[in-house]
Amino acid sequence: MKNIDAFFLTLSLLCCSFAVSCRQGDKDGYVFPKFEKEFAQEFEPVGPELDFNSAYSIHPYGDYLILVAFDAGTSTFLHVWDKKTGEIIQSAVREGRGPGELITRPVVSLVGSECYLYDANAKVTQIYDLDRILQGENGYVGTLLEPVNLFVLGVYHGSEDRAVFFSNESFRQVDSSRVSPRIVLEKGTERYEYDEYPIPDRVRTWWMYNTAYLTISPDFTKMAVVPAFGAILERFDLSEGISLKGADRFIEPDFTLNGANPDFVNHAIPIGFSGFASSSDRIFAGMVAEAVSGQGTRNLEFPFSPMLAVFGWDGRPLMRIRTSVQIDNLAYDETEGVLYAVYRDEDRISHIGKMKIQL
Repeated sequence: MKNIDAFFLTLSLLCCSFAVSCRQGDKDGYVFPKFEKEFAQEFEPVGPELDFNSAYSIHPYGDYLILVAFDAGTSTFLHVWDKKTGEIIQSAVREGRGPGELITRPVVSLVGSECYLYDANAKVTQIYDLDRILQGENGYVGTLLEPVNLFVLGVYHGSEDRAVFFSNESFRQVDSSRVSPRIVLEKGTERYEYDEYPIPDRVRTWWMYNTAYLTISPDFTKMAVVPAFGAILERFDLSEGISLKGADRFIEPDFTLNGANPDFVNHAIPIGFSGFASSSDRIFAGMVAEAVSGQGTRNLEFPFSPMLAVFGWDGRPLMRIRTSVQIDNLAYDETEGVLYAVYRDEDRISHIGKMKIQL
């Protein structure tokens, strides 16, 4: 009898423990990830500090990095950074409204030696030949007039006439004839659409995805998206159309709304990710060390995103590397097995660095 009583007592405690753990887990299924490996490591500086106010993105190209940042002195957006010397050896793509010029910071895709620069304000993509730029030429190839509407934030080009169009429809949009799907994949003459958001609140998702981070695997068969506020890792399969592989919820986007606008004066910003990049089998992200609720008043201290997080394309948290810097941009060079970053030090001065990690 005592053994039977002990069995049922144990079973009862396990059931209670399970129920409590479900209740105590972050509401709506948000759970900060637990990584399989954790350790500390720093980026190795590559060259001198950057003179730009901010860098938008970096991309590996052979012995060089393509750094996208606006240089007010030369009014140029694209800079070729030598990996060995740590110097900018060429700058190109001027600000303006003429052929090959940009109005605003571009979304960048590299296809062979061609650099596609999508201008969300002008709704065009400027194409430049990087090899010609390296030879000291202008490098301008041509302009693509993108068939997009007002709310398309990014166009990402791949080889073999593949492109992804990423939109964030306004919650104030009432003309249904102008509504476009959230994500469109074009593969030659085929067109595929995906029009779901991870949460139903369109006011909230409008603010979350206006400055989202997006990465596409080198073979253009996988894509990941994370918002600016909160941490929801959406993973997509692009191999046979477009389908959601999974949405991993790490930090709730619970920022306080004052009417239709976020209240970041009286409440904290629930930041999750910063820089974002990928390889054929890994996703890399700058990430916060802890979750901060947007319902509270405690803000994250600088550096906001000192953690380098590595995920599998199945969403599994594989590795977390603690650094002492703010990670702003990331790029992975598969030929070297090296992760490059634009980061800010304790004085908020920007640098380019590299890190070799064992995957």
